[in-house]
Parts: sequence; C-alpha cells; structure tokens
Amino acid sequence: MAKTPDLYKCGVAAFPVSDMELQLTSASTDFAGNEEAILFWRRLIGGDSTRPGVELARAVSPVALAERIKSPIFLIAGASDRRTPIEQTRAMQSALERAGNRPRMMIKSDEGHGFGNVENRVEQHSEMLKFFEQHIGSSAR
Repeated sequence: MAKTPDLYKCGVAAFPVSDMELQLTSASTDFAGNEEAILFWRRLIGGDSTRPGVELARAVSPVALAERIKSPIFLIAGASDRRTPIEQTRAMQSALERAGNRPRMMIKSDEGHGFGNVENRVEQHSEMLKFFEQHIGSSAR
C-alpha cells in the first residue's frame, strides 16, 4: 500500500512486522539475542552479517512509509505476540495517525501471533468482512 498507494481501496495487516529495524533490535521478540534468527531476518531484506541492514530495514518498513498510505487500514494483533510484538502494531498505528490515516484496530489481550481462540477468530474474520464491504463493497449485489 505504500509502494503503490493508488492500487488498493483498503488493506488488512494482521500480526504485522511494521518496523523492521525494531524487529531486529527488540528485546520483546521470541528470537531476541539469537544471532542466527536475526541474521535470517536481515537476509530477508537483503542484508547480511557484515551489512546489518539498518538502511534497508527503514526502506522496507511500512512505519517509515506511512505518509504514502492513503487507503483505510485494519490492524489486527495479539497483545501477547512474541513473534511480532504489539509494539510493532502500536508503531504502525501511531505512524498512520500522524499521517492522518487513523486505522481500524483489533487487539486481543489474550492472544499471541495468530488468534487461537475460536471466538476471536470468528470476530476477526467477521470484522474483516465488514471492513471490506464498507471499503470495497459486496459481491452479492
């Protein structure tokens, strides 16, 4: 949505990595301090052990590109997520709000990376359908 802002009417980011630099440095992740895991994340964005990738991390991070995102966004997260900690979603929420694009939010306090509770999954998908209908329309028409 940041690279091609006119292409999308809306977007959903569930359990998102919004700030790759934060993901590489956060003590809240389930891989904090694991050099191999951090190297894996660096490789994902084109870095390596000799080139940490801070510039690369910023270049691919939606949080740094939030002002380019014009369409409505629905952010979904688990407050206990250790893979992509809640600080990721909060950072994106703040960046979007600063850019004048207040996102719709769903954060479940009793969930981690992905909703395990059936009621929460049903609510997540029901709310996503409502969001899509509001911004895209219904295919049943």
